[in-house]
Amino acid sequence: MHKMNYVLASVEEIVAHFRTISRQRIQQILQKYTQRENSEVVAKIQQAKTLLRAEKYKIKNGCTFSDRVKAKNIWQGVVRRVGLQQSYLDCTIVWKSIREFRQWAVAQIGFDKPGWELDKDILVKGNRIYGPDTCVFVPPDVNLVLSGCYKTKQRGQYPIGVCFNKGSGTFVAQMSDRQNAGLNKYLGSFATVEEAFACYKATKEARIKKLALFWKDQIDPRAFEALMARQVEWDD
Repeated sequence: MHKMNYVLASVEEIVAHFRTISRQRIQQILQKYTQRENSEVVAKIQQAKTLLRAEKYKIKNGCTFSDRVKAKNIWQGVVRRVGLQQSYLDCTIVWKSIREFRQWAVAQIGFDKPGWELDKDILVKGNRIYGPDTCVFVPPDVNLVLSGCYKTKQRGQYPIGVCFNKGSGTFVAQMSDRQNAGLNKYLGSFATVEEAFACYKATKEARIKKLALFWKDQIDPRAFEALMARQVEWDD
C-alpha cells in the first residue's frame, strides 16, 4: 500500500499503512495535513504514530512502556516488603532480577487489569516464597478476603474468628469486613469455642467461594481452583 486517502481511512488502516513506509515519509504526511489545517486527519495520524511507536517498543522489549513501568513498581514493592517489613523478613524471592520478573509478569492473567494485585498466598497456603509457581494476580477483593492470615504474631488462646465475651460468658464468632472500614461482622454467640469457630469457618469459606465464582472467568484458573478448595483452619 503506497497511497491512502487519510480523510476516509481509520486509525487502524493508517497504522497498517505506516508499517510499510519510512519515518521520514510519515513525518512528511503529518506536515502536509498540518499545513492544510485538517485537524481531524492530523489527530488520526498522531494517534497512529503513537500506536505504531508502542507496537515497535513492544516488539523490541517484549512489553509496552506502561507494562514496563507497572512491572517495575510491583517489583520494587515486593523487594521493599521482603527487605523492610517485619512480617515479610522470612520471605524469599525466586526471580533473580527485575527483567526476569517483568518477563513473567506481563504474560500473566490479570497483570493488565487496573488495580489487580500480586498475591503469594492463594496457590500455596501460608507460602513465604515469591516466585512464578506461587504468585498470581487477583482483584483487590480476592486479596482482601484472605488478608490477615499467616501472621507471625500469636492470636491468643482462641482460634481465628473467635473471641470470648466476658459479659455474656459466650464465645462470639465474628469476621473482619475489610471492605467496610475493617469493621467486624457479628456472626453469632455460642456456648463453646468449637461451635463459634465452626460458624466462622463455614461463613468464611462460603465468602471465599462466592468471590471465586464471581471472578471465575477472569482470574487465573489455578487461583480459582485454590480458592474453591480453601479450608479455614483453627490456627490460621
